[in-house]
Amino acid sequence: MNVTVVTHSYEGGSSPGGIVSNPRLYQGVASPHPGFTTKVRREGVVSFEGDLALVRLAQPVKGVKIDFRMPKTEVAIDESLVMVGYGNTRHGSESSGRRRFGRNVVTDIQLSAGGNGAFAFRSVGAHTHEGDSGGPCFREGRGGRWLVGINMGNANAGTISLFTSTFHYRAWIEERMRQADTD
Repeated sequence: MNVTVVTHSYEGGSSPGGIVSNPRLYQGVASPHPGFTTKVRREGVVSFEGDLALVRLAQPVKGVKIDFRMPKTEVAIDESLVMVGYGNTRHGSESSGRRRFGRNVVTDIQLSAGGNGAFAFRSVGAHTHEGDSGGPCFREGRGGRWLVGINMGNANAGTISLFTSTFHYRAWIEERMRQADTD
């Protein structure tokens, strides 16, 4: 499926807060995980599997270095992680349209029958907002940065942030990235 991706670079400027976002559009092809399924009932989506897609861009993003690794372990309850978002927080909010990041701790881990998982933040701290879906969640430490989750939304008026865990999908993600590097 052909898609358009918007990337943002941030530079000092004369806008409030001194930061200017420079959006750029890139064309690419999205590849959903082969195990992607959803179960929908009258009240909406009730379960999912493989809620991930990778986008192979037609041209590389200029000036961006990939600076993460895939995790060797699943996230843990009470683990402190960093999430990144960009989107509307509330109409007219001062932080709408700006990149945000913050730290929170994992409060829930859910594994499906197939072993794939999701995790959530329910505690006080940073949360994702409308428009942040698809954004990354990182484990950071002395050894670097690991991509442990992809935002799949929020609930309860933005007090719960939900993520697809990348741990069980790491082989698929790494293979797709190797294929992109060799083409």
